[in-house]
Amino acid sequence: MDGTPWPCPLAGLRVATFAAIGNPQSFVNTIQSLGAEVVGSRFWPDHHVYRGEQIQALLREDRFSSCDLFVTTEKDAVKLNLLPALDATRIGVVCVEIDFPGDGDRILQDALKRLGPKAENSA
Repeated sequence: MDGTPWPCPLAGLRVATFAAIGNPQSFVNTIQSLGAEVVGSRFWPDHHVYRGEQIQALLREDRFSSCDLFVTTEKDAVKLNLLPALDATRIGVVCVEIDFPGDGDRILQDALKRLGPKAENSA
């Protein structure tokens, strides 16, 4: 891919969202909560395998000409990295982290240890 999707601040930007996820409205809500104005969206079914021409067409579409940036999920960015010759300079990635308050992290690690080495290594 020519250029790598990159995490960026979204506040004040006009964005077009796209992803292949089960709950696209939740993704739109997240983007809006980060201060972006969502001017359009294109979603595919969860686990969709992207084709290069689909993303190229998305980036060219006139209906999204007013957007500053296309925004997708971290999961979808991984899939985009598999597409040859994709210019991703207009694609931003929203990375989601889970923060366990208090002893939550220790509690999770203890639970994974009780499940065995395979579960612990997958966390």
